Amino acid sequence: MKRNNELRLHIVNVGHGDSILVEFPDCTANGLAKVRFGLVDAGGEAPATKKTLNYLKAFLDYRLEGDDNGYIFEFICLTHPHHDHYVGMLDVLEFFSGTGNEDDLPRQFWDCGFRYNTLGYLNILNFLYSHPRIQFMRITAGTEFHYDDVEVVALAPSMDLRNRYDTYGVELNNASIVLRITRSKGVAVLAGDAHFDSWGKICEEFPRKKHMIYPPDAKTKDPGHQRLVFTSLEDQLNCQFLKVAHHGSKNGTTYEYLDKLRPNRFAITCKEDRLYKNSWQGKFPHPITRRIISEVTKHTMLGPDVIPTLADLNQGHKVCDSATHGSLVYTITKGGRVNAPACLNDKVNEGFNALKTKLDAEL
Repeated sequence: MKRNNELRLHIVNVGHGDSILVEFPDCTANGLAKVRFGLVDAGGEAPATKKTLNYLKAFLDYRLEGDDNGYIFEFICLTHPHHDHYVGMLDVLEFFSGTGNEDDLPRQFWDCGFRYNTLGYLNILNFLYSHPRIQFMRITAGTEFHYDDVEVVALAPSMDLRNRYDTYGVELNNASIVLRITRSKGVAVLAGDAHFDSWGKICEEFPRKKHMIYPPDAKTKDPGHQRLVFTSLEDQLNCQFLKVAHHGSKNGTTYEYLDKLRPNRFAITCKEDRLYKNSWQGKFPHPITRRIISEVTKHTMLGPDVIPTLADLNQGHKVCDSATHGSLVYTITKGGRVNAPACLNDKVNEGFNALKTKLDAEL
C-alpha cells in the first residue's frame, strides 16, 4: 500500500458538475494501516456519468497496490439533489455494496434535507433505505466531524433556511451543504452550489471572532484602570482554498463574502464554454465572478475595468478550472500549507503520473 500523510482534495473533472474525493491521511485500524476517504457529490453529465466511480476505482488500485488491508469509506455527502451533483452516486453506492464486504460501504450519507421529486434522487434514497448499515444524516450548519487531525464542519445549510424547506421557500441551490475542512492552519471550503441567501446566513452565523483582554488591575475596582481591549482574531471563514460555488456562476459569488474568505487558491468545476448551449455560454465562470476573484486576490494586476480571462486568473495556478486542467488534486500538508494543484492532464510528479496513467486508461 502506498502510504499517505497528507490531506488531498481531488476535484474530479466531470464536466459541468461536482465530484470531490476527500483523501484523508492514513489511519490505523486493528493494527493495520488503512486508506481513508470521503466523497462530496458524484455528478456530471453524459458521457461522464460513470467518471466518479472510475476515478475511485483507479484511486484505490493506485493506493492499495493489491494490499488487502482495505480502506475506510467515511462518508458520501450529497450537497443538494441536483442532477449534476448526484447522477453518478448510485453507481458508486452499488459498486461498494457489491464487493461482498459490508465494511466497504460508506459509513455515513450526508443529506441537506431538501426533498426533491426526481427519480434519480428517489433511487438513491431507496438504496439507503435498503442498506441500514449506512448511517443517514441530515446535515445543518455547525455539524462537526473529526478524522484524527482533520476537522470537517458544515457552514450551511442554515437551520433558518431549513425551516423553510417544507413550503419550498428556499431555492434548491441555497439548500447546499457547504463544508469547511481544516488541517492545522490549512482551511478549504467546498461551497457546493450555494447562492446569495445561503452565503448571507453563513456570514451571519460565522462572524469574525473578538477576544477580550482584561488589564492586570481589572479586578481592583480602581476607577482609573484602562478600558477593556477587544482584539480581532482570525475570521472564522478565512480559508486558503475555495471550490467556487455553482460552477462560477454570478449567483454564487459576491465580493462581500469572498472578501471574508480571502482564499489564495480557487477551483472552478465547469466544462469548455463551447460545449454549453448558447444561452449558457460565457456564464461558467461568469465575467462578474472572474472580476470579483481578480479584485479580491489582486494577483492579476488588472485594472477595475478589465474582465480577466481564465488564463489571467490562472497565474501561478491561483485559479484553476476543470475544463482547462482536467481533474485537480490539492494537497494540504501537516503544517497546513495548501500546495499548488497537481493537474491530471499535466506531467506533475511520478506518483500522480502513475495515477494519471490509470485514469487515462479507465476514463
